[in-house]
Amino acid sequence: MFGHILALSVSMGMAVEMNILIRRFAALLALATAAIAQQQPICSATLPTGAIAMFPDWIHNRMNVVYPSSVVPVSVPDCTVGSSISLPSPAASGSACGDPTTGMVAAVNVVSIKTGATMIQIIDPATGQVRSFEPPVNQFNTGGGCAFAGGLLYAGTGLSIGYLDEYSIIAAIDPIALAVVNTWNPIGIGNLIALAGSPTGQVYAVSQTHTQTCALVSENCATELDALNSDGTSATLSQWTDPAGAIPIYISPNGTVYVSSLGYYRQNNLPLPGVLMTYCGIAWPSSDPLYALVCDNGKQLNTLNVFTGQVPLMLSTTYAYSTVAAQRQSDGTDLVPALRNGALDIYRATPPSVAYYVANGATYQPGGITPNSWSTVFVGLPALQAQVCGYPYPQVCGNVRVRLDHDGKSEFAELYYVSATQINLYVPGTVSIGTAALTATVQRLNTDGTWTSVNPLTTDILSAAPAIFTDGNGNALIVHADGTVNSQGAPGEIVSVYGSGLGPVAPGSYGLSWTTITTTVSIGVQPNDVSAQVTFSGLSPCCTGLYQVNFVIPGAAVEGVQPIMVEVGTADSPSAKIKIFIP
Repeated sequence: MFGHILALSVSMGMAVEMNILIRRFAALLALATAAIAQQQPICSATLPTGAIAMFPDWIHNRMNVVYPSSVVPVSVPDCTVGSSISLPSPAASGSACGDPTTGMVAAVNVVSIKTGATMIQIIDPATGQVRSFEPPVNQFNTGGGCAFAGGLLYAGTGLSIGYLDEYSIIAAIDPIALAVVNTWNPIGIGNLIALAGSPTGQVYAVSQTHTQTCALVSENCATELDALNSDGTSATLSQWTDPAGAIPIYISPNGTVYVSSLGYYRQNNLPLPGVLMTYCGIAWPSSDPLYALVCDNGKQLNTLNVFTGQVPLMLSTTYAYSTVAAQRQSDGTDLVPALRNGALDIYRATPPSVAYYVANGATYQPGGITPNSWSTVFVGLPALQAQVCGYPYPQVCGNVRVRLDHDGKSEFAELYYVSATQINLYVPGTVSIGTAALTATVQRLNTDGTWTSVNPLTTDILSAAPAIFTDGNGNALIVHADGTVNSQGAPGEIVSVYGSGLGPVAPGSYGLSWTTITTTVSIGVQPNDVSAQVTFSGLSPCCTGLYQVNFVIPGAAVEGVQPIMVEVGTADSPSAKIKIFIP
């Protein structure tokens, strides 16, 4: 008998592996497409009108709102307005930028168009200090933007008079010593129009041709994205054609570069469909590089990710350009400050990484799981590539893990398969039957080595929740003595089915683990079901957490497609199908 069980188990291992990869999306899609009602802010700060920009200062839990002649800090998340900081030179005449790691704000302002003299103001909202610096750079006009990266301030020239001049200088400035430490000249293909710095310190620049045709026609401007090298040179990353004007650069926490062009966001010039040109910016939560919060046309806050679309979060009013930010909170939600004329509102948004329910690994249905069996967590994890984790089953696969809390302790589950919609995991035999519940928490690895938890899910621990593995269409996978796998059998034939959730086991004959609760296999026979003779019921020697039931197809079975169920005590499996044929 042992040889018979082992032979069936080895053949069945491949069939079950294929079966586990079958994903059922209907219930998941129904949940994912549910409408989201209009959101109201959790608080609002009343501010003067005329703000031109807003920069996050997460170190001090505030937003720094920049006006033409002042900077106003606002606390997050209570919307308390701090003291205004006056600027000696109007910030509205140039570019402004903020450093989220230190809270500093910089304004790059034109002092004299004729001479090209430029004044850079560095503001520390924590102390109210404003320091001014005129860089000794020839023809350092403004308009090309500024950016903080790697502890330095990068400031550049921009759209010079009539689009005819070729000023494209970028200077790296030490904001503490107020000294130029490096310059880049020329940059790109003409006028520098945007700068941005990544979390790693890399700086990117967008430039456009400086011809008068481009300025006047505004339909055929050659546009280029470059990366600055530390030796004063630059490397071209992408080129395309765009209308003349501002083209913002956005960088996710993992360094992916996006530029806004032709009404769509682009990832290194690859369009991301379905996201319109924004009027209030784009921001990533500080810990999640996989999706962004995008304010489209000043009204809708969309959760954008690289591979899948998400339902938009409707804001309560219209917002200004480039003034949306996001920060991940300890409870897994995101705080989203948004600036409008005369106010700053703070929203709380739920990120798109969502766990929906814990299910039986064979039926994919909720309702409780059992120890020593496979279970499935249905999730929404954007950009997670599908992969089989392989044996021995790891606790981390695809930068994802699942923490199981039970019996007053925590452990990480062994994983078999992960994808953007489904995680298959092994529920260990150490989980005690009769405990109130088990909590499963999906966690994703962040780029800084920390873990972000998706909303925890709680499910009941049952003594038995039997289920038969099928082919995805409800047909039971029947294994024959010669190793053949199909969904049919003849009366009197000894065959096997494989399943999950048959309950506790104990050592039995042949060195195998037998189920301790009586297992019955019934096959539909009109007008009543008939029980089959069970020759073995227990854990399969081939595979972790896989139950195997060997039985004799009853002689009274009627030819044709019939229902088949596995019963463990008083618990019945969902009905599967078997085709009975008479040789």
